[in-house]
Formats: sequence, C-alpha cells, structure tokens
Amino acid sequence: MPSFVDVVMMFGCTALASFLYKLSLSKDTNDKLSTAYKTAMKFRDIHHPQRCDWDCGVACARMVQQWSATASEAEILCDNVDGGNCFNKGRPLWTIELFVALHSLGCNVSMFTLSLGVSKHHQLYDWYKVGIEEDAVLVEQALAFVNAKSLNIANQNVSLSKLRDYLSNPMEIIAIILVDSNLLTLRETGIEQSLQDFKGHYILLLSHDKLDDTFLYLDPADDSKDISILRIAAERLEQARKHPGTDEDIIFCHRSNMVMH
Repeated sequence: MPSFVDVVMMFGCTALASFLYKLSLSKDTNDKLSTAYKTAMKFRDIHHPQRCDWDCGVACARMVQQWSATASEAEILCDNVDGGNCFNKGRPLWTIELFVALHSLGCNVSMFTLSLGVSKHHQLYDWYKVGIEEDAVLVEQALAFVNAKSLNIANQNVSLSKLRDYLSNPMEIIAIILVDSNLLTLRETGIEQSLQDFKGHYILLLSHDKLDDTFLYLDPADDSKDISILRIAAERLEQARKHPGTDEDIIFCHRSNMVMH
C-alpha cells in the first residue's frame, strides 16, 4: 500500500512530498533526541543553585553528593583537610579542594588538571587574585593529603574524544568542570577577551548526546523555579573549558571503580 508521500508524488507535488519527507525525518530525530534528554532529565532533581556569586563549585559538589547517594540530604559537605570549613571561606574554591572534600564524603572521584598547585600564571587573572596567598597554603595542604592517600589525580588534560566516551551514561559517571562563564553562551562580539576578563565557573556535565554532538549539563547559576537540563555544543564547550585560566580542570564522579586515564 503506497504511503501518503507516495500518493502526493504520483500527483506531481514533488515540493510537498519533499517537505513531508523532511518532516518525518525531523520527527524521528526529535524522538531520538528526547530519549537522550529524558535520561538526563532523571537527574534534574539533584540541581542545587548557588547561594552567592562564588560558590558554584560548592553547589556542584552538593549535586554530586546527592547523585552518588553517599549521604543523607541533611548532611552538609565535609570540612576541608586543614580543619576549617572550605565551603564558607567566601571566595571561589580551587578544584582540588572540591576533589578532596568529595573524596572525604566517600564519593568515587578522579581529577585531571594541567596545574597541580598555585602557579605564577594564576596571578595574571583577577578571578584568582583575591586571597591567593591563603589559597596557596590550602592548596598545598590539599596536595599533601592527596599524596598521602595516593588519590587519583592526573597532571594532564582530557581530550574531547575521551570526554565524549566518559560521559556516555549519566547513570555511571558525571563530571564537575571548570569553564570560563563568558564563553558558556555564544557571544559573537568580535572582541578578544583579555586575561582579566576570565571568570571561572563550575558546571555539572551529565552526558554527551551523540546525535548532535552536544553535552547536557546542570548550571548552579540557574535559579529558576523550573530547572532545565541545558545543552552546549561540543565546540563551544571546548572553548569554554580550555580558555586560559581553567587549567582544564575536571573532576569525574563515578559509581564504579573504573580507572580513568
């Protein structure tokens, strides 16, 4: 039995037939995309909005804590390795501080970075300057803790292809990633950013969608009542996560004891 499109073609309405064919392809694609989106949507309820302009990392850690189900909702994140509460210090946390805190909570985490400590290049960015002397001490303490416990930190970057592979199933692995918030959304200004324009921001990557090469994520800066799973093109994410200042920091959070390299 001929389809409706076949009937239209027999009457010579090729333009209409072409339109209907493309429409059917579009519907099929949307159905497939919705499956990937629905998988990520299962984790919409773990979203925690940041409370200040500096605690995006804390909010992401709270999301991971809830995702990994290592503690009750009432439990607040642990103290930093120096005995003080790193989550109340009033300025952005370093990725290694988040990593150590999540490990101390019992979360299964691994970290990748191009810079293991506070380096001279960090002083070039306004985002790092406030409290950098005190931060350098805290970071060194965190590194000492990592070395003493032989925790999984790699002094290397993660390629885009590996990022796609790792984030194929949000049931098993998600990632806290440091990006330049100025590059999270498309801004075709034609004006190059200076180092001082860098603004670090942590987001929680949930999964990669192979159909359109995008990543699905939760943004702690999203304080709307109807929290949505956000989508960013792989190319745009690459720009945001590799902008000078990020050190390409990533914390992978996984439910299995997989080895990441």
